Amino acid sequence: MINKIPGWMITRDLDILGKLSALCPENSSILEIGSFLGRSTYSLYKNKKDSVSLSVIDKFEITDTYNTNVENFIYKLDGDPAIALEAAAISKKDGSWLSGFKLCLGEEVCSNVDINVCASSKYNKTKDFELVFIDDGHDRDTVLQDIEKFITTTNLLIGDDFGKEYMKYMGLIDAVSYSKIKYNRTLLCLDNSRLWMLIPNTGYWKEA
Repeated sequence: MINKIPGWMITRDLDILGKLSALCPENSSILEIGSFLGRSTYSLYKNKKDSVSLSVIDKFEITDTYNTNVENFIYKLDGDPAIALEAAAISKKDGSWLSGFKLCLGEEVCSNVDINVCASSKYNKTKDFELVFIDDGHDRDTVLQDIEKFITTTNLLIGDDFGKEYMKYMGLIDAVSYSKIKYNRTLLCLDNSRLWMLIPNTGYWKEA
């Protein structure tokens, strides 16, 4: 089923994200950093095993880049334009994209997702995550901070907006490339995809 939730992630990458979510072992945990209206959140949620938990971190701030004047950029989004307009209207009224996020995902999904309204740097990390999806700040310091905070010796890190068409995100590209060397990871960038992966050289994901 095509994901109607508005966002920038293409269908191919949503499918990849969903397949990785499905591969997470029983009773493990998934973390998403940067959710916006929940387009990628939905793919992670609908494909994971029931025993796998999903947490998201996002400030859900209305900013110049993520403003509620959706008409200005609505046609750049994939998904349903009508849902984007509705989400923008309720978010503008409540002063937070969290309202639009909850509208798009629905009560049932939101009640089963651990939603953390904060910067990832402020998140109180009490456990490790088997799969971490990084798609918030794209500057070098923020990406490195997220990688260093949530990486373990065996988990899989995946992120968005990596490739020649995203050279404006050189900070992201530099941070991921640096982390590949620092953490002895295999860096995988797929054809016709914006995703990057840092694959551990030991443990579950090496064999998956």
